[in-house]
Amino acid sequence: MIQQRKNEGRVTPEARTHFERALELAEPQGYTLLFLEQDPDIRPLLAAVITHQDAAVRLRQYAQKLLKACQEEEPDQALPSGDGSVLVEALTPREMEVLQLIAIGDPNRVIADKLVITVRTVKKHVTNILGKLGASNRTQAVARARELGLISQD
Repeated sequence: MIQQRKNEGRVTPEARTHFERALELAEPQGYTLLFLEQDPDIRPLLAAVITHQDAAVRLRQYAQKLLKACQEEEPDQALPSGDGSVLVEALTPREMEVLQLIAIGDPNRVIADKLVITVRTVKKHVTNILGKLGASNRTQAVARARELGLISQD
């Protein structure tokens, strides 16, 4: 959990400043899931950044995006509610490669050999893919990816 100092239920300026720095580092990469995992603890910090007039506009906008995502997030779901057409966090190019190979039925060893990585690394990518797609197994991940248009229906 995010530890924050509160003064009479309010986020302290020091906590807000540190959180703004975290947003500065995360915003260029578009990180979302990292923050959603902290909900509802993150909401007061997001609100503090949004209302802080001296915060950079891009950080206030990013905080608004994250707060909206927190409000849409269903418990124990990796994908936002609503139309379900957007991932909370995008798959990396390497995760997309692994997903394509999963979709054609390749086992971890074959994927590792094709991508010249270790089986352990393949397993980590598969875990990340499952989490980002809100799937509990490879078949669900492929089905979800097809729904989202990440991979072809072939």
